[in-house]
Amino acid sequence: MSEKQKESDSYTPTSSGKDKDLNKSGSLDVVSISSNEAKTELNDEKRQDIKSGTRPELAQTIAGVNADDLEFIMDKVDRLSLDEALEIMTGILEEHKNDINFEKNTYERMQNLLKGPEAVGLSLADYEYEVKVLSGVCKFFSPYPEVRSVTKPYDDPSIPVETIRAYFLGFAWSVIGQYINSFFNSRFPSITLSSPVCQTLIYPCGKFLELVLPDWGFNLFGIRHSLNPGPWSYKEQMFSTIIFNVALGSLTRFY
Repeated sequence: MSEKQKESDSYTPTSSGKDKDLNKSGSLDVVSISSNEAKTELNDEKRQDIKSGTRPELAQTIAGVNADDLEFIMDKVDRLSLDEALEIMTGILEEHKNDINFEKNTYERMQNLLKGPEAVGLSLADYEYEVKVLSGVCKFFSPYPEVRSVTKPYDDPSIPVETIRAYFLGFAWSVIGQYINSFFNSRFPSITLSSPVCQTLIYPCGKFLELVLPDWGFNLFGIRHSLNPGPWSYKEQMFSTIIFNVALGSLTRFY
């Protein structure tokens, strides 16, 4: 290996008083790297590495992320400096320190990455590449693959939320659920209408209203409110479920 290659792959922590390392107590201190020493960007080839799965150490991180969402995340990652990515990673580890739902392998990988490229056996370019991707996916999307598989990393404000039909179904199932739970509370075996069951039942009701309700509405403060604004959306589904969850508690005490 030439002297230039050795120099480019070398890792030299900055000498400021803020530079730290992971200590034996397990507290999460970060090793800082001068941004002038590593300014590589995620190019098309490296993006393709992520999509094709040729980087197994990142497989868990991008689990549940489809191609369009991955492009959105990579655009955000490209704008991160290495120091910013390390700071984000430190904050993530602190926030999820006792989180049993956080992927253990990802957590341990982040801990090792904070020790520097030599600790994980990576060149400086590959080190920056992985730190940015891990930090970016967790910050701009979600650290949980289950969440990433069912949501988007961005919001579409054109999708309606508080619609008339969403309020109707939420209140209707709140009344039905409260009646069933209260009626069978003192009977054995008791029957309860839980949130997952209600959420399942609300969906076909929403699709039914989507088919039968006319597009009648009115304007209020410049916003049009319609009985049928279009396809039943996941936002309406969640909103109606939240209404049911709030009303799920019993209004009276049973002895």
